[in-house]
Amino acid sequence: MNNKTLVLGIFLVIFFICLSETVCADGGIVWHVDYDEHVYLPEQKAVLFWDKTNETMILSSKLQAENLTDMAWMIPIYSSTVPNVTAGDTELFNEIATAFGDTEFVGNTAQRTIPFCYLGILIFLIAIITFIVAFLKRKTRSFRYYTGLAVIFLFISLLIGLYVITSLNFMGVSSDNSSVEVIETKKVDIYDIAILQSSNASELFSWLHNHNYFVSTSTHSTVQAYCNQSNTYFVVNRINLTNKYSNQTEITQAKNELEKGIATPLQIRFQPNRLFYPMKLTSINPGNTKINVYVIADFYVNDTSQLLRVEDTTIHYFGEDHGNHLTWLTFEGSTSKLTKDSFFEGVGTQQ
Repeated sequence: MNNKTLVLGIFLVIFFICLSETVCADGGIVWHVDYDEHVYLPEQKAVLFWDKTNETMILSSKLQAENLTDMAWMIPIYSSTVPNVTAGDTELFNEIATAFGDTEFVGNTAQRTIPFCYLGILIFLIAIITFIVAFLKRKTRSFRYYTGLAVIFLFISLLIGLYVITSLNFMGVSSDNSSVEVIETKKVDIYDIAILQSSNASELFSWLHNHNYFVSTSTHSTVQAYCNQSNTYFVVNRINLTNKYSNQTEITQAKNELEKGIATPLQIRFQPNRLFYPMKLTSINPGNTKINVYVIADFYVNDTSQLLRVEDTTIHYFGEDHGNHLTWLTFEGSTSKLTKDSFFEGVGTQQ
């Protein structure tokens, strides 16, 4: 195999990698949904770990909608630090079910992806190397061939660089003149995540809709109440199955699992002043819902907001870094009753 054939082969491999990454990067999903009319949450599950300083909230929702990939939802978080959002462990729900003598919930594991910008850097380096080869062969017939190939590699790397910059601006990594502060955007398993702060609900909704995170504007007054409070973050997420699945069969199966409540849960770690669970935003979804919240701490808890009632308690070992008192709290009824958030206090034990 001569040098020209080798370099051409490398070019073709890089080209098709580039093409495949470009096709999958955005997924081709059009986000359009009448949130109020077509989306409701028949069941939510949450596990809250509390060590008197840090709260780790693991969320799993059984979702039903005409198109699950056409929805986004917002989680308000009170915290003195930026929330850290990662993929949660589905096995935790199995462990809790075992602790209460029941079995349910089987899920998937997380999957990492390679940033698209690395491809552009790789092709740029290949362009530089090809230019060097062209220089060394400047007195041969191959000079024009290698020079032309280097220019092509350089052009592709510049296109990728432009695509990455455009994508970052689209996702809101760059700042603007509104009150919305974009703390972070990233992909976590099947979710696109944006962590935001804002003092103005209208501008927050405008940012979300401009960046394809469609949430109901009927929550304006509730969201503005959160915006008025200091140290409030908004973790906004939407389902993007192409983050993890590459063919239609896998995507269809994943949608079926989502409808059954089987999906990688989200894990949010932060530092609130008090242990809490957000409930108010669920009130926009009409109908009835059932919510299970499991609190793991060094003591049993109750809900001072009197929305969640204690269903059961037990002792269970969750590792050295967690408490062993497990409190199971539930809400079942009309979402219109969810007019405030739940805050928890210890029962018979100093917090």
